[in-house]
Amino acid sequence: MLIKIRFDDLIWIKSELNYLELYCRENKHLIRSSLKEFIDKLPSESFLQVHKSYCINLKYITAIDHSNIWLKDVQIPIGRSYVETVKKLLNVEI
Repeated sequence: MLIKIRFDDLIWIKSELNYLELYCRENKHLIRSSLKEFIDKLPSESFLQVHKSYCINLKYITAIDHSNIWLKDVQIPIGRSYVETVKKLLNVEI
């Protein structure tokens, strides 16, 4: 089945082996894809990979510290290899 998901409705993505969990405003979807393949289809100005298993919609960030980003009540880890990219893109010192 094909389901249309607007970029604005997609909050974050979690990779689990060969599957992705797409967390949207109102529901969650499971698809078979690699995170890299999926990220390549997203607008780079709105989405950022922050961990080897997580990609977030920048619009939903509510807080950030040296190792985590919060999207409302959800805590997403920042991978060590992604810290510098996150700092540069968000223009923050964490």
